Amino acid sequence: MDLFFSEHYTSVARHVLTHSHHPTYGYSFAIVGINLTHLALQLVRSGQARSHFYNACAGHATVTAFHRFYCYLFFKFDAFWLAAKPRDIMEFGSIRDQFAAQMRRTLADHSAKLDVRLAVKSL
Repeated sequence: MDLFFSEHYTSVARHVLTHSHHPTYGYSFAIVGINLTHLALQLVRSGQARSHFYNACAGHATVTAFHRFYCYLFFKFDAFWLAAKPRDIMEFGSIRDQFAAQMRRTLADHSAKLDVRLAVKSL
């Protein structure tokens, strides 16, 4: 998954990786990736991501569509984490759960179509 992220969203993946090394708000990139893979699978298996895939994919959803969904989750989690300004990494579980709840609310909308055209502004 992270290979797809780095190959298809290079600047975004670098941006997120840089944030993961932040001296105050840093996090383990790999552990977040594992947790977001689990979240993505949960959302698909439970049917909660159905609206997104139905609205975003012409025809059948593909593995590539799932990879893009994962990249979207990682990008959005990174922003969510930084906005939360955690005291330390021990807040990870709570922030992850809040993020998952927010994604479930977003995906509950039958018109949900997550914008997987991820980009960061260059300076």
